[in-house]
Amino acid sequence: MKNRQESAGFWRRPAVTVVLCLAVIGGAALLVAFTVGTGAAPDTLRFEVAKSSFQVFSVAVIGAVISLVTSYLQERQSDKRLSEAFARDLQAKEDDAVRDVLTNTIQSYNRVKRARRLMYAKTYDAGDGTMRLGVYDEYIDVLMNEQLEFERLKRMSRSVPLLSGVSIDIQGKKVPLHALFGSVEDYLNGVLDEYKTHRNTVALATDGASLHGLPATQRFLSGDDFWPRMADKVRNVEIALRGQLMRPDPRTGSGY
Repeated sequence: MKNRQESAGFWRRPAVTVVLCLAVIGGAALLVAFTVGTGAAPDTLRFEVAKSSFQVFSVAVIGAVISLVTSYLQERQSDKRLSEAFARDLQAKEDDAVRDVLTNTIQSYNRVKRARRLMYAKTYDAGDGTMRLGVYDEYIDVLMNEQLEFERLKRMSRSVPLLSGVSIDIQGKKVPLHALFGSVEDYLNGVLDEYKTHRNTVALATDGASLHGLPATQRFLSGDDFWPRMADKVRNVEIALRGQLMRPDPRTGSGY
C-alpha cells in the first residue's frame, strides 16, 4: 500500500508531468516529420522538418530530466531539514520531561527534609522525645503530600519512554528509576501507616506520647533509616537523571 501511494505521488509531480507532455509532443512531431519526410534528401524541407523536430524533442527531454533531478534533490534536502527539526523538537520535549522529574524530586525531598527537622525540634524540645498531637498532625500532613508526589513520579518514570529506560548501577546491580521512586514511596508509607494506627494513642496522651511507642517515626526523626532509605535513594535518582541530561547526541557525539 505504501509503495503504491509513493508511486502515485511520484507521477503527480509537476516535473514528471512536464516530461510526459514534452515526450508526447516530441514524439508526435517526430512521427509527423518522419511520415512526411520518408526518403527525403538533405537540404530539403522534409529533411529540415525531421531534423528540427528531433532537436526540439532532445532538448525538451534533457531539460525536463534536469528539472526533475533538481526538483528531486531539493525535495530530499527539504525532507532532511524537516527530519532534523523534528528530532530536535522531540529531544527538547524529552529533556523537559527529565528536568521536570529532577526538579520535582529535589523539591519534594527538600520539603520532607524540612518537615523532619522541624518535627524533630518540636518533639525533642524538652529533650524527652515526646510526640504531641498538634505536631504529629501538622508534619504527617506534609509527608502525606510528598508521598503522593513520589507516587506520581514513580508512575511518570514508568510511562515516559525516555525515563522508563533510565537506571543506575548500585553495587553492581542495575536499579531502574521507578524502583528508586518506589522505595522512597514505600518508606514514607511506613511512617504514614504508623500514624494511622497510633494517632489515637497520641491524642489520648495528655502530655504527649513517647517516641518509643512510635518506632517508625522515631527512626525517621533520628535518621537511622531516613538516610539509607530516602536520602540515598533520592541522591541516586538525581545522579541518574543528570546523567540522562548529559547523554551524548547521536548526531554530533557531544553532550547536551
